[in-house]
Amino acid sequence: MKSALATLVLIGALPACSAFQTPGTTRPLYMLQANAAPAAATTAAAPATTLTVRPFSITDAYGGFDFIWFKDGAYQRDAYHGWIARPGDMMADASVNWLATSGCFARVQREDISLPTTRSLQATVTRFDANLDATPPVATIAIRFYLSGQDMTPLVVDTMAAEPLAKSDADSAVKAWNAGLTKCLQTFVQAVRAQPMKPATAPAAAAK
Repeated sequence: MKSALATLVLIGALPACSAFQTPGTTRPLYMLQANAAPAAATTAAAPATTLTVRPFSITDAYGGFDFIWFKDGAYQRDAYHGWIARPGDMMADASVNWLATSGCFARVQREDISLPTTRSLQATVTRFDANLDATPPVATIAIRFYLSGQDMTPLVVDTMAAEPLAKSDADSAVKAWNAGLTKCLQTFVQAVRAQPMKPATAPAAAAK
């Protein structure tokens, strides 16, 4: 699944709401993506930091391939629409791509890239559903980020975004979830930039 997901991520410019068809089925499968981050240069708030993004964990209720709706007063799984990969995997990959262009870190990589790193990001998705009973309907995503590294005090950032749906359908829900993931990442980056940095340790003087 990871290799297939990585291939999709590398496709590049995909529409904000991408649906794929699998052979032998009429069930459309969607890909979760964060909206493009604004172009920015690396800032003084995070000098020369490299970030490794660990796989996201996700509450069991939201970790499958089905959409989760709140409809007619109860949570329901959608048998007609689904995800092309597990939501936690897609969110982690989308976060790597988004954070790499956010200007907050010098380099961002997945856990399976064995390059040196100064910081580690873990995240837990605690909510990922759409309420079709609400007026207007709303898609909600909640993520707890945990950032650690030698140059900083560990940082926990709780984020949540609730985005209105243009219509009560799958395409609108995916666009809203994409927007919500983007807002969660923006909140995380704001918290990182506000985090006091430990002073860099000067290299030891050479012995004479």
